[in-house]
Amino acid sequence: MDKPLGPVELGGDVRLSGFNDLDPSEKDEAIQIISRYERRIKEICEDLDRIKITLKKIRHKEKSEMYELHASVKDKHGHYEAHVVGRRFLVALADVLTKVENEISK
Repeated sequence: MDKPLGPVELGGDVRLSGFNDLDPSEKDEAIQIISRYERRIKEICEDLDRIKITLKKIRHKEKSEMYELHASVKDKHGHYEAHVVGRRFLVALADVLTKVENEISK
């Protein structure tokens, strides 16, 4: 089976990069988390342009993986970014989205 190349489009406003290598159940959980935050971010942003989330595995050993996540949000008032490194992917994903949400709220 061929893997899709390039970033994954989750919707009109969300672009994911580096998510192709996740197993299907992990990807489904990630999409649920992202969708929740997308709704919250849309509530606080004026004229949301895009949300981009980039995932990079920085350590590949089984049971001790490390994930680096970057999130950026662009709206008519500016560009907001956050960065997190963590061992548990889904926790790190929620953390990076919380950070970028807090940046927008400032």
